[in-house]
Amino acid sequence: MTALYPIEMHDWAAAAALPPISAALPKNRQFNWARAIGSAHPPASRRMSAKILPQLKPHQKLVAEKSEFADAAEDDRKEAQAWLAFGRRQG
Repeated sequence: MTALYPIEMHDWAAAAALPPISAALPKNRQFNWARAIGSAHPPASRRMSAKILPQLKPHQKLVAEKSEFADAAEDDRKEAQAWLAFGRRQG
């Protein structure tokens, strides 16, 4: 299963349950992004935000390496933070 499938199906619980994957590789970014989006939907929103946000920091490494994916990783982090903030208000 790809990380995008549960997001496309609005299966928030499945998205939140995706395994944490090191985002050191650009292709793995979508897993942590999808986990954050799924975790933003109640009831997971309150318990998951503290676990998700640290996993969205690999963009700093990408920036340091001047990776072509640095901007995309930063966009993913901002979007995930916004969804988690939304989830905290809804939960």
